[in-house]
Amino acid sequence: MGSLAKPTHLEISIDEWQAAQEKVGAVNVRVSWRGARNDPILTAVFDELPSSTLCVRSFPPTSILELVPIKLLDGRVELAPKSWKSLRFGKGRPIYELARGDFEAWSGGCSFLNEARLSEIGKLARRLVPGFDDYPVKAQIDFMGRTAKR
Repeated sequence: MGSLAKPTHLEISIDEWQAAQEKVGAVNVRVSWRGARNDPILTAVFDELPSSTLCVRSFPPTSILELVPIKLLDGRVELAPKSWKSLRFGKGRPIYELARGDFEAWSGGCSFLNEARLSEIGKLARRLVPGFDDYPVKAQIDFMGRTAKR
């Protein structure tokens, strides 16, 4: 019987002030394990992790990590592809700036934020955070992004 690789690094940090205020981001655990991706048991565990990929109509599959908040001119906050910040037509302004004025035209009438909320990461956030939908949109976006990174 072979032995599994031992954990090479375990880091647990707790922000006691935030934990006392019942904030989810108060606890951060990070473990790195040699050979974890090659272990069949752990591979099955990794396969069960929620996907951070969104399927938005008329866009290629996009990870939540590839989306950034965009504050629209009408005051709403949405999610937009990070690539819009550098993508432009000719010498015009980046699509990110143009989309602030007419987001629905650039997104094809789709909401990346709503798709993120309906994704596996969004469902996980609702299970973990009581009243998740009542939090400000920026806090929801931040939490879903940090969850996807983990």
